Amino acid sequence: MRNLIQKVLDIAFLALNTTTMPENLSIELKGRIIGAFEFGMSQADIARKYGLTKQTVSNVIKKFEDEGTIVPKKTQGRRSILSPLDVNKILEYAKENNGCTLQEIANACPKKVSTQTIRRVLRAHNVSRLPDSQPVGGAAETAVHQAAQDTRRGRGLANVSRTPLL
Repeated sequence: MRNLIQKVLDIAFLALNTTTMPENLSIELKGRIIGAFEFGMSQADIARKYGLTKQTVSNVIKKFEDEGTIVPKKTQGRRSILSPLDVNKILEYAKENNGCTLQEIANACPKKVSTQTIRRVLRAHNVSRLPDSQPVGGAAETAVHQAAQDTRRGRGLANVSRTPLL
């Protein structure tokens, strides 16, 4: 019997003296805590119900009251090397020099940037570097090509000449 009591005490001592980082609370659990608090439960009762400390419950409630939400803020990443002005210059250059390479755009950039950075900027702004395709051939092919371009641009067949193709 004495050994059993000693084992229980040893386990309790270890449990109390372990210093580990607490796990983040799920949004669902935070929502339950806020719901229980708004329902009228005390913080101590909420802590007992969910197996948390009173301080944790208090922190969740305080954060909800201060920020109005239980969803965590977006964490900050690395700062961009490019200012919004630099991004605009890159976009203008890419649009003016349609079909130029990423390296050409990077060389024209006021700051030293990689081609991957240029690619990211262009993708983020849905800019295509593909040159406008040029028709190869006579007037008939030019009319067909123009009709296809107008259709793609949402202009329909309004601008297509009515000349016969043959």
